[in-house]
Amino acid sequence: MEEAGWGKAPILLRIVIVTCVVSFVTLIIGYSTPLWFSHPGAIPINLYGLSGISKTIYVDHLGLWQACGGGHGCIGITVQIPAYLGATRAFESMGLIAMLFTLVFIVLFVWIPSFAGNNRIELAIIISSFVSCE
Repeated sequence: MEEAGWGKAPILLRIVIVTCVVSFVTLIIGYSTPLWFSHPGAIPINLYGLSGISKTIYVDHLGLWQACGGGHGCIGITVQIPAYLGATRAFESMGLIAMLFTLVFIVLFVWIPSFAGNNRIELAIIISSFVSCE
């Protein structure tokens, strides 16, 4: 059984850990920001009432979950989303979950002595990190 801990981890593994943490933080920021697409006043958003489209507003910024600007503040995008936005949401959500698994596996591999040097955990780290790249 190998010894575990940050001090015992090889330098390459330390670089991988720092890179994964930075990637995860960047992914969280990108996942939640409404700045995926930005064009002043040119993004149409249809607002729906009980009888269908009640009005169309134009916003400046569009994200996965909300649209902002155009004097309307931020509104949540919940109904009748385009197919490309639904697919992007799905892939980004899967990537976020896979990155979270990668970080958990790395913590197990580095800091828990019974998992240090475990080939199955190492394989899980490799697979989940590739899946998180989408």
